[in-house]
Amino acid sequence: MQASGQHRDTSRDGLRNTVEAVLLSGFRPFWAFVNRTNWLARIANRLIVNNAVLKAPCRPLALSTQAPYTNWATLTDRTWFNRYLPPAPQDRLPPVAEVASLFKLRPDRPPVLSDRSTLLFPSFAQWFTDGFLMTAADRRRTRTNHQIDLSQLYGLDPTVTAVLRRRSELPGEKGKLKSVNSGKGEWSPPLYDAAGVRDPTLALVPEPTHLPGDWPIEKRAALFAFGGERANSTAFTAAINTLFLREHNRICTMLERDNPGWDDERVFQTARNINIVLLIKLVVEEYINHISPYWMRLLADPTPAYTARWSRENWIPVEFNLLYRWHSLVPTSATWGGTSVDLAGLRFDNRTLLQDGLVTALAGASQTRAWRIGLFNTAPMLDVVEVASIQQGRGNRLASYNDYRGHRASPDLFRRGPDRIFCRTLCRGVAAALGCAAVDWSDGSRRRVLPRADQSAAFPASLSCGDVHDGRHGSDRENRYARRSLGT
Repeated sequence: MQASGQHRDTSRDGLRNTVEAVLLSGFRPFWAFVNRTNWLARIANRLIVNNAVLKAPCRPLALSTQAPYTNWATLTDRTWFNRYLPPAPQDRLPPVAEVASLFKLRPDRPPVLSDRSTLLFPSFAQWFTDGFLMTAADRRRTRTNHQIDLSQLYGLDPTVTAVLRRRSELPGEKGKLKSVNSGKGEWSPPLYDAAGVRDPTLALVPEPTHLPGDWPIEKRAALFAFGGERANSTAFTAAINTLFLREHNRICTMLERDNPGWDDERVFQTARNINIVLLIKLVVEEYINHISPYWMRLLADPTPAYTARWSRENWIPVEFNLLYRWHSLVPTSATWGGTSVDLAGLRFDNRTLLQDGLVTALAGASQTRAWRIGLFNTAPMLDVVEVASIQQGRGNRLASYNDYRGHRASPDLFRRGPDRIFCRTLCRGVAAALGCAAVDWSDGSRRRVLPRADQSAAFPASLSCGDVHDGRHGSDRENRYARRSLGT
């Protein structure tokens, strides 16, 4: 669904992209007809998916973060990230601190709010991507299995999955995951007891990532035994994981009732398959369509992949791992039970979730406006995350934004002329930042958001329609920074 206005400069999109945008973001009555005509929607979906995927080279890719040249490890060892372009020089980039300052919320300006998304959107995005975007201590490497398989719930390997299962042949128990019940519903078992000690029967369940060693006992005791190492990050991500736990066990009840001859293993495996497909359907038909600027609604239809030459085993590129630079979507406070709560206070703390229940959490997220993606709009609690992302991009020596445009046969972003000086130099200033926006004064009257122009993967164009602000944070400071970048 389209937003009310589009702020992104499209003057350098190229003829093909421009025609596609006109066709897909216009002609609303036609696309409404296509969306409600099943056979026609499937044909359009196939054409759109194939066209989008084939703009980039198909897997297998020749390079990975293991080496700057092709060797057997870059072709087979998936503990390294794939990469589309070879490492690029990083010596001319500005200091990390200067780049990071471009993201920080200005103390003299209020945050810019999204006019189309609530906190439920970045909460789901965080929970979803944490299931497959995982960076190891060596930030060129990854711990992911490269699958969208609900590892947040089931774990990354069979040993974790095994300890989370009930493994019971009793009536009403077949196939189900371990859980406990309270007055507010069904929950995963606690990972720690009331004294803050790990449950030894859950020793293989991963420790929550970045959980401080001196975390208060009462907060530690409210953490769940989840298969995903980040699913306990906030009460909102824990709520979403709990929703899928309850759905798995609900599906098991239905399967056992309809198939009384099935054993525990078959019920579990079938329920897991169904739950994963439900997630993929939700991601494609709700999550992706929410951020899409097009009237055509994409379908979770696997048939285009059956014969497509781009259909290969998943291997996450480092560029995609850094693409989710959506930190400025996250507000500093949230609605919870009709009151405002500090969002940072819900980190690694599920006590309010256990007390008030799933409905209160998800309703609160849906009642809280997200912020918009853009410069000078990241909440202070996420400043350190912005810095880490910049450093990871530099550590992996990602190429420029224009290099990736060329890789996808798109025109160079910049035209020559004095009306582009500010845009060009500010974009140079955010050289190591991925997925932010830059300011353009090209029309002489107002500032527009452009995809930033000199670091790795492309900024998601779909987000520029409603979740990206129009850059009204410019000041003399930014002008001075631009001149300094030019050396003038």
